[in-house]
Amino acid sequence: DIHGPQVLLFRSTRETTLNAGIKPYPELGKATRPIQNPWNWDIGRGTLQTLGHSYLYLCDKGIKDGKMAPYKVMFDIGNETMDPKSIEGIANWVNAGGTFITLPFTGRNTSLEPDSWPISKLTNCEVSKIRKPGKGMITIKKDQSVFKALAGNTFPDNGSSMDWIGNEHNLISTELKPGDDCEVLATFENGKPAIVKRKLGKGQVIVCG
Repeated sequence: DIHGPQVLLFRSTRETTLNAGIKPYPELGKATRPIQNPWNWDIGRGTLQTLGHSYLYLCDKGIKDGKMAPYKVMFDIGNETMDPKSIEGIANWVNAGGTFITLPFTGRNTSLEPDSWPISKLTNCEVSKIRKPGKGMITIKKDQSVFKALAGNTFPDNGSSMDWIGNEHNLISTELKPGDDCEVLATFENGKPAIVKRKLGKGQVIVCG
């Protein structure tokens, strides 16, 4: 890679450490499900190498220090729990021209508020329904501005993220409710938005449901 790393991978070391237990938020009495974390969604552990892309990791302190400024693309890699200050820092970077790509569960919780979806302040998308992957379909819209080579194609909603002992971690898809400043890029079989783009300043957020 003669140009050096072009992609940032956001891995919240703070939230990964705080929520390292088997169940989330036991002190709040709402520990009803496992919490997703970057150990199971890190595309820097083989995926990007296979594609020939180099990358750099970015943590909460890196966002606070503005170290993402020279880069144009950042992937979330499994941060179900996010610090609102990091979300604000990412929003400022997007406004300046960055592209941030989320997963279906990105920013679902803060450390103190499960299922509060603080990421919606960045995406301007609400989650209208949580669904189980595997049986549905996703169609890329013909008249959208991002996936032009895939326009009109339909794919099964059956992606997989498995760990080294065969545990499946792709547990949810989300039907989205985008705001007025969003563009729907793909829909589920029932017509509900599955992938959305929000233009924000000079940049954009790609929201994957």
